[in-house]
Amino acid sequence: MTDNGLRESILVADCGRATTRVALLDMVGGRYRFVARGEAPSTGDAPWSDITAGLVHATAKVEAITGREIIGEQEGSLVLAPAEPKGVDLFVASTSAAPAPKTVLVGLMDDVSLASARRVALSSGAAVVGVLGLGDSDSEGDQVQRLVSLEPDVFLIAGGTDGGAADPVIRLAETVSLSLLPFGNNVAPPTVIYAGNSELRTAIAEALSGAELRSVENVRRRFDLEHLGPARAELDAVCEASRRFELAGAERLKELAGGALVQTAKAFGWTVQYLGKVLGSNVIGVDVGSASVTAAVVVDGRPQLITRSDLGNGHHLPELLEQITPQQISRWLPKEIEPGDVRSFVADKALFPNSVPVTLDDLFLELAIARELIRTLLPDMLPSRSNAGGMLPPMEAILASGAVLANAPRPGLAALVLLDALQPVGICSLMLDTEGLAPALGTVARVEPLATAQVIESGAFRELGTVVVPVGQAESGDVVLRLTMIYENGSELEVEAEYGSLEVLPLAAGQRAELHLRPCRRFDVGAGPGRKSRRRVYGGALGVIVDARGRPLCLPSDPNARQTKIQQWLWDMGG
Repeated sequence: MTDNGLRESILVADCGRATTRVALLDMVGGRYRFVARGEAPSTGDAPWSDITAGLVHATAKVEAITGREIIGEQEGSLVLAPAEPKGVDLFVASTSAAPAPKTVLVGLMDDVSLASARRVALSSGAAVVGVLGLGDSDSEGDQVQRLVSLEPDVFLIAGGTDGGAADPVIRLAETVSLSLLPFGNNVAPPTVIYAGNSELRTAIAEALSGAELRSVENVRRRFDLEHLGPARAELDAVCEASRRFELAGAERLKELAGGALVQTAKAFGWTVQYLGKVLGSNVIGVDVGSASVTAAVVVDGRPQLITRSDLGNGHHLPELLEQITPQQISRWLPKEIEPGDVRSFVADKALFPNSVPVTLDDLFLELAIARELIRTLLPDMLPSRSNAGGMLPPMEAILASGAVLANAPRPGLAALVLLDALQPVGICSLMLDTEGLAPALGTVARVEPLATAQVIESGAFRELGTVVVPVGQAESGDVVLRLTMIYENGSELEVEAEYGSLEVLPLAAGQRAELHLRPCRRFDVGAGPGRKSRRRVYGGALGVIVDARGRPLCLPSDPNARQTKIQQWLWDMGG
C-alpha cells in the first residue's frame, strides 16, 4: 500500500459461465496500469463444481507472466497481504456464471406497468420466462397451468397507479397464488415481489397468504412517473441470493473478494457510466458473453442497463432461434447456407461454448449470430427510440466487449458487427475491449476509482477509429457527403462518399486530424440537414470510417445481390 493509502496491486477476476478471466493492475511510475491477464475455462459445472478452481488456474497464468506469487500454499487460496514480490493488496470479483432467476412478470397494461416491470427485470439480470397480463385471454385454469409449467423463481407483480386500479390487480395476484399451491414443503416456492398500487398491499398480502412476499414502492405511482429503484434493489437482492445458492464455490469466491461478489453486467454498466461522465455525452456499451448479452446506455446523463440472461453466445444460444429464424442470421453472410446448418452450428456452440471458429465460414456465421444477439437488445435498450424513426440517438462512443468481438482476427470485422447491429448515426468513436477489462474496471471502481480512471486513460481499450454516418435517403451511387481530412502534417485527403458505400480512410492510432464535412442538402452528419461542420478526430486501428449505407440499413431482398453487397462490405472493412 502506498503512503497516501492507495492499494498498489489489485487482482480482478470475472468468472463467466464459459471462461474465467483474471487481470492484475499495479502501480507503475506512480500510476495504475494494466500489467497482465490470464484466463482459463470456468469450473462452476461438473466435474469441478467449484468456480474458484478456474480462478486459480487463470491466476497461475498471471503468476507465470509477472513472477509475482499470488496463489497461497493452501490449495485454492490467494495471498492478499503483499510482501513484494508476493501477494496483492486487493482482490475483487464479478460473475455471470450462475443461472439467472426465472422471472414471471405480472401487470395490467403491456406498455405501462408490464413495460416498467420488464425494465426492472432486465436491469437486474433476471431471465424473463413468462408474462401474465390483463389482456391474457386464457381461462384462469390455463393461466395457472402455464405459470406452474414455467417453474419460476420470482413473480414480479406491478400494476395500478397509487389509488388507481384495484380489482384487476387483486385478481392477478389470486391467479399467482393458485400457481403456488403445487409447491410442497420440500420445494422452495417462488419469491413474490409486489411493486404495484401501494394502497393494495394489505389486500395483496391476503391474496398471497403463505407466500414469500416482498412489497416495495410502486413502479408507476402515476401514469407518467416511472419509479424503478426500489423494485430493482429488491430483485437485485433475490438475484444475489440465487447466485450464491446456484453457483458452486460462490461463497468461497465471495469470501476471497472481501464479502462482495458483483454481477458482471452491473460491473460492465459502471464502466460505461464512467465513460459517459468523462466524455460528457451519450455512450453505449455492448457485451456479448457466453451466458448473457448486455447493453449499457447513457443518454442525456441517465444510465440504463439491459441484460438478457436468457441469451448468450454459448450455453443459451439455442434460445435465440426461439425468437428469430435461421434466415435472419444467414442474411449477414456472404454466401448461401441452409437453415439446418445454422441450427447445427448453434447446437454445437451451446455444447462447446469455448470453441473457436476453424473456418472462415464458421467465423462469419459466429459474427452474424453476434449481430442478431445485439439486435435483440434494441427494443428494450431505448423505449423511446421509435420516436426517432427507429434509430439510436447520436452517440459519442461505442464500447464493445465479449470474446466473439475481441477475438475477431481483424478489427474491421468487429467494427462491421457494431455498425450493422447498432446502426449509429452522426459521428462516434468505436472502442474494443480486447483484454476483457471492462467488467473488471467497473468492479474496481467501487473500491479504488482512481485505478479505473488511470487504467482507462492509459489505453485499456483498443481504439478502432471514428465513424461518420450521414443520415438521409438517396439513390445508390449518389454523392451524399464530401469530406476533407486535414492531417497534423498539413496534408489533405478528399473523399466523395456515395450512397450505399463504406469508406475507410487512413488515420493511425495516436494521430489526430480535422474533418471538414459537407453533406448534400438532404443529409445530416450531426449539424442539421445539408449543414457543413468541422470535427477533430483521433485515429485508431481502422482510421476513419464513412458509413454511407443509409439509416435504417436495408439489405437487398434478392439473395445474390445481398450476398454480393455483404462481401463488398467485408472487403471494404478489411475482412
